[in-house]
Amino acid sequence: MGNLEDLRFGPVVTDLFQGRLSVQGERGMGPPSARRASRLRPLHGRRDAPADRPAPLPHRPGHVAVEALQQIDDSLPRGYLAGDRAYNDQKPENFQLPIRAMGYEPVYDYAKDQLGVQAGFAGAELVEGNWYCPSMPQTLKDATKDLIAEKIDKQTWIDRIRARAAYLFMLKQRPDAEGHRRVMCPAEANRTQCPLKAYALGRGIHLPLVDPDPSPAGSPPCCSQKTVTVPPEAGANLWQPLQYGSEAWQRVYFRLRNSIEGINGYAKDPLYERLEDADTRRIRGIAAQALLLAFQLAHANRRKLRAWADSIALHDDRPRRRPTRRQDQAPGHLDPQGLRHRTLRASSQASSSPQSNHQPPA
Repeated sequence: MGNLEDLRFGPVVTDLFQGRLSVQGERGMGPPSARRASRLRPLHGRRDAPADRPAPLPHRPGHVAVEALQQIDDSLPRGYLAGDRAYNDQKPENFQLPIRAMGYEPVYDYAKDQLGVQAGFAGAELVEGNWYCPSMPQTLKDATKDLIAEKIDKQTWIDRIRARAAYLFMLKQRPDAEGHRRVMCPAEANRTQCPLKAYALGRGIHLPLVDPDPSPAGSPPCCSQKTVTVPPEAGANLWQPLQYGSEAWQRVYFRLRNSIEGINGYAKDPLYERLEDADTRRIRGIAAQALLLAFQLAHANRRKLRAWADSIALHDDRPRRRPTRRQDQAPGHLDPQGLRHRTLRASSQASSSPQSNHQPPA
């Protein structure tokens, strides 16, 4: 089990124009155009390879995504930005920090080597993109690891993800202009009871009681202070604002990922753009390939916009094209051979036909 595609709490509904974007790359692989071009070119060092033949372009999904996002008009709203695992595997200065500076909030899924505790700051621990109390039980820290290793089932994982919320550091105030976030420990947020803060005890048995490990160096700042300020560089490559695995995270992440996969399939339609068919771009050179690919994507966008405009009423007009409706049919049944048979529902005219009109001959 390599990802969480089958671990949704419920159906996800796609919405439009909400300031959310999704980007896609491939972890550890080059872009399709570069890989295709590299197959067409002979390797360097061979006798038949021209000396001026350019080398394959490096894989830079973070740089390319940031350059594309910089072209978006500043008047448009910024929101959640989802990407596949190629993006949270980048250096923070190449992707994560620039998109946060532009106003986007990242939403990630993680590879196997990015699960569990991955970073720390002032005593707080970064577990799958979120800052948690260091005294959170180890079973909760390793919840996703245990799921991938098939040590627990899906429902147990869901229960542990929900139990994590009590140990989550809460935002005290809005981030400043540089991205510094002031957060408070769960005991200060009235989510847990902690013996290091006596005023947090006795709030009710419904709140978990944490058990801090004694240390000769004393309590870390996140436990001895009411709040700590987390800089944007701390855990920047994996941090995300939504609690990983929660219902809110699944609702946003899968909606955005489904959107990008949907447009990929739309542009690959063999009756229209045929995006994945290299025969539609019979030309050498990455620049030429990119230019023709841009025309194909522009045509796909125009086709989608026209289909949307034709299905709604504009300027008080009636829609020019209505969605097709399935024929009204009764539920089918299977015969002994496994073949499905459907019977049309009898119309009122057929049900009222008199049998006397078909009398057998005398």
